[in-house]
Parts: sequence; structure tokens; C-alpha cells
Amino acid sequence: MTRQANILFIPSSFGDVVSQSSAIRLGSYQNLFYRSLTRGAFSVESARHLGEQLASLARNAYIARRINEVDELVELMLALPLDRHSNAVAQSYRALRLKDQRDFEGARSLLGRVIEQAAPRHKARVLQAIGSAYYAEGRFDDALPFFTEAGKTALERDPFTLIQSRQMTAVVRSINGDHKRALADLESVFPWVQSVAKRYPALYYDILNALAVELGKTGRINEARAAVDIALDSRYAAAYPEWSETRQELGQKRTVATPSLVAVTQLPEASPTPKSEAETSSSLKRQALGLGACALQWLLLLPTCSKLPTNATRLAVRPRSLRTVTFRISERLEIGLGPRAPPSF
Repeated sequence: MTRQANILFIPSSFGDVVSQSSAIRLGSYQNLFYRSLTRGAFSVESARHLGEQLASLARNAYIARRINEVDELVELMLALPLDRHSNAVAQSYRALRLKDQRDFEGARSLLGRVIEQAAPRHKARVLQAIGSAYYAEGRFDDALPFFTEAGKTALERDPFTLIQSRQMTAVVRSINGDHKRALADLESVFPWVQSVAKRYPALYYDILNALAVELGKTGRINEARAAVDIALDSRYAAAYPEWSETRQELGQKRTVATPSLVAVTQLPEASPTPKSEAETSSSLKRQALGLGACALQWLLLLPTCSKLPTNATRLAVRPRSLRTVTFRISERLEIGLGPRAPPSF
């Protein structure tokens, strides 16, 4: 888990195919930006709106490790006549880039100024960034309070940062040998992972890898392999070489028996086309696996899930009604895993 966490903060230029759609959007924003300046039609409101769009692209690019794209987006943001709150978002990404370049003190110094200007909804991101700067320097105990505080601040405002804070809290606990609590941290955050999976698919797959690491540490090898295999089948795998390393390590571990019966979530069928009973049964099993159920099925049984704040779903898409289907572990593990996108919730 230490190696996996270290790589989490190392920039990468992999994933040219992945960046195509984002690059197209980036080009359109550049054109809008230059046209608006040329015509003198750039109002404060339009600048703020464009800044928010660029910040969303930067967040996706950063988690997908398209670092060159992040740099370009930040420069565009800083060229806009932004208010101090929006400017703070751009500066926080600049600080993250300083951290990536191992200028840890410079990154924390900039973030210390940024947090004074950040809007309340953005403070959690800044706290998380400060924690990541300490973590990347190897100061894990100094990083942990910032991850914890970022999670508390993000609870009702920012599910993405909440997920990242819980993930890094789990990483630090794993480094300290507390794999049971690390796994519990990752399990408890999965309702939020579901809510942002479509918008931030790279984060979804990275959480699956983190789960695989901790499942492997706690002896649940079959579930761990299933989880990391889903991540490796995604188009983001080239940008995350540590996922392959996780799979290799799991391949060397002895399989330990898991409970024979589990509950998994199964979404409504995407197509209304009638199917035979045998085809429907096979499709349901594949779909359940496609949702990461092999790795994440235990969530429905955890009391921690029932303790999540009831207003959490306000932060994202309202989930559809779910049905529960029961499969035996042996049945689920015999079903092949194919490439798939994050589930639509």
C-alpha cells in the first residue's frame, strides 16, 4: 500500500487516447476565451463561469494524470479576470504542481495563502492539497490531520474531496499496519464513489485498486483480484502502472476462502429488449460484476452505510432504486470480466 500511495502523487503523461475528448473541450474553451477577449465582451460573470468550467476540466485531468493539460488549464484560468475565490482554485492547482515538482515548502506556503481566499465550498480541496504535500514529502503523520479535516469540511459540500480524503486516510493507516481500519475507510466512502463515478471515472477505478490492495492485505484474495481486474480493463490503466503491480502481487498470494453467500446490487436493465431466462440470468451476473460487486458487495451489509448523512445524495445524482440479488462466490468468480465503464447511478 505504501508503494501504491506514493505513486498516487507522481505525475504522468500516459493516456493520450484518454485525453482526446478533454482536449477537444479544452480547445473549445480556448477559442471562446480568445474570441471573448477580442470582442471585449468578457463580463465578470462570463469569466467566472468559464473559470468554473476550466477548473472542472483541470480536476479531471489531474486525477487522470494528464499533467500537461493541467498546466495549460491553470494558465488559462489565471489569465481570466477572476474574483479572489475563483483565483484561489487556480492557485491551488499551481500549488499541486509545485508539490509534483517536489517543492513541498513552496506548495504549502502558497496553499497557506490560498486557504484565506478560498470560498467555503473550496476549503476542503485546499486542506486536502496541504495534506498531499506533507504526504509526498514522506511526513505521513503530519499529513493525516489535514486529510481528516478535509473530509469533515467536504462532507456536505464536495463528495470528490471527501472520497480523496478517506482514500488517503486509509493509505496512512495501511502504512501504519492498520489494514482493517483502512479497508473500513474505503468501504464507508463507496456511496459517494457511486455518485461521482460517471463524472470522475479515473477516481472510481483508483478506488477499486485501493480496495484491492486492502482486500489482499486482509486475505480476501478473490475479491481483491476481481476489483483490480475491473480497473485494469479500463482505459485509464496505462496512466496507473501501480494497478498492474497490485495484480501481480495478488497473483503471488494464496487464495483464502471467502463467505459463500453475498448480496450484490443490480441496476435496472439498460435495454428493454426481451431476453430468454438463461440470457437474462447470465446478463444480470455480468452486470453485477461490472458494477464492481465482486470487490464491493459487502457494503450493503455494513452498518456504517446506514449511518451516512441523509443529505449526502443532494451532492450528486439521485440514485435509482436498487434491487438485491444473491449469488454464490463460486458462481461470481467463474464469470469473465470484460472492459466496462463506471456504473451509471
